[in-house]
Amino acid sequence: MLRLEGLKLSLDGGEEQLKAKAAALLGCRTGEIAALQVLRRAIDARDGLRFVYTVAVTVKDEARLLKRCRDRHVSRYAPEVYALSPAVSRGTVPPVVVGMGPAGLFAALPAAAETSTPETAQEDSGVPYDVANGLENSFRYKDGVPIYDDSVPAIEWEDIVQQDAATYSSNGIATCSVTYNGFDVSYHQGTVDWDAVKNSGIDFVMIRCGIGSEYDGVGENKQDDAQWYRNVSECERLGIPYGVYLYSYAENTDMAASEARHTLSLLSGHNPTLPVFLDIEHTRDGNPIASNSTYGDIAQTWCNMVSNAGYRVGIYSYYYFFQNYLTDSRFSNSGWYKWMADYRSGVSYDGSSCNMWQYSNKGTVPGVNANVDLNYWFGEYPGNNNNYTGWRSENGRDYWYENGVKQGTTGRGKEIYDASSDAWYWLDAVDGGAKAVNKDVYQESNGGKWVRYDANGHMVKGEDCQNGKWYYFEPVTGAMIKGPWTLPDGRKVYYDPKTGIMQYGSVAVNNQLYYFDPVYGKMTSGTPGNFWYTIDGKSYWYENWVRQGWQPSNANYRGKEIYDPASGAWYWLDSVQQGAKAVSKEVYQDSNGGKWVRYDANGHMIKGWQTTEKGTYYFDPTFGTMAKGVTEIDGVPCAFDQNTGIGLDKQWVTINGADYWYEKGVRQGLEGRGKEIYDPASDAWYWLDSVNNGAMAVSKDVYQDSNGGKWVRYDANGHMIKGWDTNSQGTYYFDLITGAMAKGTVVIDGITCVFDYNTGILQSTNVDVTKYREIKRTNYYADGSVMNTLTTDYDAQGRLLKEQRRDKSGNLQVQDDFYYEYNGMLTKHTHREYGNDNYSYEYRYEYDKSNRFAKISVYRYNGGWYLYSYWTAKEWDSLGSVSKFWEYNSQNKVTCIVNLTSSGSRNRYTKMTIVNSSNQTVRTDTWSYDSNGHLAGWTNSGNSNGYSNVLRLSSDNNIGAGNPLFDRHCGKFVTDDKITSASIKFQNDEVVEIRQNNQRISYTNQESMGMNSSNNLTRTFATYTDGGNFRYRTLVEYFKYKN
Repeated sequence: MLRLEGLKLSLDGGEEQLKAKAAALLGCRTGEIAALQVLRRAIDARDGLRFVYTVAVTVKDEARLLKRCRDRHVSRYAPEVYALSPAVSRGTVPPVVVGMGPAGLFAALPAAAETSTPETAQEDSGVPYDVANGLENSFRYKDGVPIYDDSVPAIEWEDIVQQDAATYSSNGIATCSVTYNGFDVSYHQGTVDWDAVKNSGIDFVMIRCGIGSEYDGVGENKQDDAQWYRNVSECERLGIPYGVYLYSYAENTDMAASEARHTLSLLSGHNPTLPVFLDIEHTRDGNPIASNSTYGDIAQTWCNMVSNAGYRVGIYSYYYFFQNYLTDSRFSNSGWYKWMADYRSGVSYDGSSCNMWQYSNKGTVPGVNANVDLNYWFGEYPGNNNNYTGWRSENGRDYWYENGVKQGTTGRGKEIYDASSDAWYWLDAVDGGAKAVNKDVYQESNGGKWVRYDANGHMVKGEDCQNGKWYYFEPVTGAMIKGPWTLPDGRKVYYDPKTGIMQYGSVAVNNQLYYFDPVYGKMTSGTPGNFWYTIDGKSYWYENWVRQGWQPSNANYRGKEIYDPASGAWYWLDSVQQGAKAVSKEVYQDSNGGKWVRYDANGHMIKGWQTTEKGTYYFDPTFGTMAKGVTEIDGVPCAFDQNTGIGLDKQWVTINGADYWYEKGVRQGLEGRGKEIYDPASDAWYWLDSVNNGAMAVSKDVYQDSNGGKWVRYDANGHMIKGWDTNSQGTYYFDLITGAMAKGTVVIDGITCVFDYNTGILQSTNVDVTKYREIKRTNYYADGSVMNTLTTDYDAQGRLLKEQRRDKSGNLQVQDDFYYEYNGMLTKHTHREYGNDNYSYEYRYEYDKSNRFAKISVYRYNGGWYLYSYWTAKEWDSLGSVSKFWEYNSQNKVTCIVNLTSSGSRNRYTKMTIVNSSNQTVRTDTWSYDSNGHLAGWTNSGNSNGYSNVLRLSSDNNIGAGNPLFDRHCGKFVTDDKITSASIKFQNDEVVEIRQNNQRISYTNQESMGMNSSNNLTRTFATYTDGGNFRYRTLVEYFKYKN
């Protein structure tokens, strides 16, 4: 609380006037004073009779007001607490005290307290204990504490938001047709995180504003809900629709009227979306506190007063109370909204019997740390009936309402126009928005002005005499005129620059003496001329005693541009500021075809370049026009924001398809050979090429002098290339930091690379390709578009796990998966062709006890897997390599025999012959190896008749998992009966030549080798027909799997 001293009030002044005085001293509005308690009242008879008060007030944001006020009459207030000695003994009858002085009274107090209880003390005062202490008692409260049924589970928010239509049942699922979900809130829910509530998706909130009658100013204010101001302001800030209710203790119409006044005082300045409800549910000892007809009188009194103030009204209660006590016919009033509380399971409300249904008091909502009452609002929001606009008289003062909301209660007040009286008025926030009468007010409108309001509250215009002093108020704006002025009748007069009082006789203006008629104030001597004159800190320009740059009667007039030869500068006289000189301001002028102009702190028109905290600008050196858009200044291309005029700084501008970089409005890269710049937005370096007027260099090699001189390459996006790069000419490497092109012998990631000293093309590396595994192969058409891709996955031992082939659109066409036992032996291989399951196979491998290959079972897919054929090993050589296979079909008949010759290493073969069931040799395959033991060639002769899938070479050219390199080039010969022989040459695990029937059909050249950004080896190949025509280009990526 705050203690305020020295508040002076006339003898007939009341509490409202006292509260207004307190608000004026604190610099706040009366509505912010929640409670006022008189601590001391004295009579001051020194200059007429009046009261002098010391009061304690309760306000919102006490610390802020105390810090802002800084008045010696304002301080913090802490009520003194007197600790009284207990009575010697508790008597059975009230004590008798002899002596009525202070000592006797204080001695009697503890003794009296011992013979009474708080309840009896309240009853002795005539106020029920529950009312005096703000304790709710009803079907959902006991002595102010909410009651919950522990047998009913709380309804979680996730369930609430899914209940857009339903009837409530015992499991928390609703089944009636509803429109909006909401909850009600009071101080019982504590401090609510309203941002979380808003984000939760809640539709509306019902806010309790208070309980019972008006606060009487004595003791603690328990009448206003402790969270009301915060809850309603947060809902308004976030745009959450809300309604309001007041918990009623009314037992008669006088109490109902007090509760209506209480409600309206709290609603002042607020505009709820939903109605305002009177909550009638209070009981005492389980019984209603009024008769059925009296409840009707109470509701009628409250609803009439609140609805007359412009609000929609309604009654809240619970089903049993409506059925048994709120039975008066007035509760069927169609103008009163009905809010029904009914928590029973199985009931159904559809909006026909009530407007809002409170279906549970155990709901959870994000942002609220306590249970809340849950509600459905049926139909659309009604909006408010408080659309009254006009004057209302309250306690002898006039207030202006707009759409039912009192105006002028915030800030310093509000200026309004009333068309019915054709007059302007001031609503004074110091007086709670009351109409100002017989008062001068400073307003910030029209550039700041003093305005006078007469006894009727009308804004004074023209000449006005007060206490024998003459003033003049501009006829349109009402602004009090000060300084030189020419009246409508032609008189050149002068008003005091501080008080605005007309001056007479000899007066010095700008150190020049003038004489003004002693009766009418008319200038009779002196030369008006052209001059500046300062009033209230602002400079005005006069020509022949007429202020320039202000035409209040012309709404389209914006001001005047003038030239002062004394300073050699141009100025703008701003009509918005009553013709005052514009300083530190941008102004749009119609001259010179329309232009934006800036004036500095002295009011001088700025010309040329100017830099402020916002950026860099340019103003025409002749007219002062602010540059905007793309332009040239002194022959240099420049660019400025089209709206603000700020020079583009470190930004790109595209002109005729080329990109240009600007800094502080000036295009870069025009000098010398160009300029290297870094753009943090793209995290890339660029070259601005002076050859192309500073345009961004794209797909270009550039020599730069930085870093001791370097060649740098920029890609199609203009980004400086770093790391490995391959084009049609070869493979290059660019330093990862400087972007410098590598030349000569360079060690990169431990690999020695040799680049051409002139071109930078990679010539050779010390990479052993055989230590790498292929992970991706991409084939391209001549135009650079993708033909298809093949990707392979391996385990840590370099064994193949998966191979996938995708088409140019990335659609999966073929996938092979390989599975191994713990000892590394292949056990299964699945081959899946997507879109053509009839060509999907599964190969299952078996081994004998010596881990020698023993059997392959081939399964085919046709709606399910079935045995298609199987191969059984019949003979092995001394190394354990299979030397003879027999193939059986699904009927266990031999279809062919395969004979194998190994190379002296287990499962590495040099020859294979296939003999059919008629003992005819139908196919012969031979393999050759290089000095490192890697595949160097493969030849085939004889008609394959589909037998080429018999043998698959492993990644080390052994029988087993299959070699994708071998398979993808040999598989094309499997079904063509016209091919009697075929051969393939390999070099470094890559095909370099393919022959059919002893005729070379294609050959492949390696174009480049390098490392990509993942430090994986890359090689690029081009494949041609035998005649040298380009077929496709292949990019292969590898990872190193062994040292």
